[in-house]
Order: sequence, then C-alpha cells, then structure tokens
Amino acid sequence: MSEKEKFESEFEKEITDLLVLTKTSTGGGAVIGDFIRPVVYFVASVNLQTGEFSHESGILTWMTNRNEENWGYDFQSFEIYHIQARKSIPVVLQEHTVAAWNHRYLVCKVMKKNVSDPRLDAMQARLKQPIVIEDAMGKFVLNRQFSCFESDVDWLGTSCNVILNTDVEDGETAEKALEKFHMLYADLTGWDHRFRVYAAEKLVEGANDWLQDELEEGEEADPITEEDFARRIVISMIAIEADGSITVYYDDDDMFWGHTIVVSINQNGEMTDADIAG
Repeated sequence: MSEKEKFESEFEKEITDLLVLTKTSTGGGAVIGDFIRPVVYFVASVNLQTGEFSHESGILTWMTNRNEENWGYDFQSFEIYHIQARKSIPVVLQEHTVAAWNHRYLVCKVMKKNVSDPRLDAMQARLKQPIVIEDAMGKFVLNRQFSCFESDVDWLGTSCNVILNTDVEDGETAEKALEKFHMLYADLTGWDHRFRVYAAEKLVEGANDWLQDELEEGEEADPITEEDFARRIVISMIAIEADGSITVYYDDDDMFWGHTIVVSINQNGEMTDADIAG
C-alpha cells in the first residue's frame, strides 16, 4: 500500500457535499515522501445532504505531489466553500492530538468558492470584523487564524513583535496574557537582563563550538564570553500564553549561523530552557 493509499484509508468511502467556513488558508502541511499533506482548519460546516449545521471546528486535508501548484487546493481564510469530501474514521486520540483530528475531511473536489448560507454568512461577517485592544503599550490586533493579538512594541529601543494568546481558543479577549505583559513591562530592564543572562549561561558553550567550526584547521578565535553573548543577541518576539507562560525569541547575531534563540519561562516567571530553532 502506497503512502497515499494508506492515508486515504483513514477516511470513509462515502462522499459528502459540504459547505465549510475556513479559518486558515492553504500553507501548512506535513511532507511525506514525495507528497505533501496540507491541513486547513474550518470553524463551521453545513451538510448539504441533510441540511445539518455544525459549529464543530474541523480539518480539511488531502495529499498532493510536492511540486503541485498551490498544493492542489488554494483555500483562503474566512471564506465559504462548497466541497465534496470523505469523513475521517474515528480513532482514539493521543494525549496531545487536537480534538478536530476526529473531525477531518479528505477533500475530493472543490465545487465552488464564495458560497452563501445564512448561518455561515453571519459567522463569516463576525470573523472578518477587526478586534483591537487599545493599550498604552500598543494597539493589539486579533489574528483569528492563530487565536492571538499582535502588536509591535518598543522594547528598550528595539521593535519587538508581541503575541498575546487569547484567553480561550478562538476567543476575542486576551486579558490574562495582557496582565502578564504589564507585569513584564513594569520591570522591563530587569527582565531583559535576566532573559539575556540565562540564554548566555545555557548557550555560550554551544556558540563557541559553532564559532570553532567556522575556522580553518589550526585557526583560533577569541572565545565568546557570556557577557558578549548577552550583549549581542537582539530580541525579536515575545509570546505570552493565557496560562502566564512566556517564550522570548532573539536574533543570534550569526553566532548560530542565523538560527533563532528561544528562551522559555513558566507561569511563575522561572526560566526553564534556552535553545536554538529554525
């Protein structure tokens, strides 16, 4: 059985006509051999054969060749589509698997875009309405695709992208994350120093290993000190969860050849990890 056949065996044989209101656009998926398995989330659907409306969020998926233009289907966010699809066969979900995994549909054909249905139209209008948090530190705009508010904020002279995750999934408030950000900002210099020192302590040895790998055999370079490391990294983004945990992202000043430095902080303000990504 090929990878494609194995994948398609996870779905019922019966084809269903559906209207779906998408949440995300085509653009993310898993690479499986010569194929890509895209994933597009939707927020509501209408079964055209039964007329049943469902507010249960779900997933549209399919498998396409890696060189296929637009990955086979070019779904856009917050649009209503008429599709033909096969429903996934329910499975026991693993601990960290999203519930929507058992509400997947294998897309067989896109019949029409920009379809109208009174129930979906009302939801679409609300989802396209901008939601903004006006705050002394910035104007945070809701990104519904990722359930977070975003703004660029001045962080000690550097423009930093701040992500405030919503209080609940697909929510329209971020009071808990904003409260934590206010706490950080009240001691901005202190927190900035602690983040940098922690990252330097955890990663300076690795930075020196990477530095040595750049050199010709027999060459020596002055080692990067913890003070140098802490000074050189540049903050780029800070993301705050509703539970109060924080992730801070830094540009590495090429110490790790352009990788991002990530510092993790738990709900109690304790730094728990620093690593590189990207």
